[in-house]
Amino acid sequence: MRRILLVDDNEMVRGVLKEMLSLAGFSVDEVADGVQALRALAATSYDAIITDLVMPDCDGIELLRTIRREYPHLRVLAMSGAPSAPLYLKAARALGAGVALPKPISRDALIAAVTGLFAA
Repeated sequence: MRRILLVDDNEMVRGVLKEMLSLAGFSVDEVADGVQALRALAATSYDAIITDLVMPDCDGIELLRTIRREYPHLRVLAMSGAPSAPLYLKAARALGAGVALPKPISRDALIAAVTGLFAA
């Protein structure tokens, strides 16, 4: 079973995405920000990370920079629902996110994107 770390500061969004991924057969741990994500990555081995880009403390862009430096082979799906989402998503792709999706994300789009990360 593939293990995924889900990072989003919105508890409701995390809950919905975690349920969608769990029902699709993924093992999912969740955290609320980039600082917690870095702690989780240091403590546990993950196959992929799904991160929001606009969060307090350590945002998704900063998190992605650290991931690329410290965990270069970790698969990354970046997401954003911010008004400037296209700019954030473009930056995430430039920093090495395998997939960058606008929020809200449908179940089918999420599962297809995560499955695609593992096919690449």
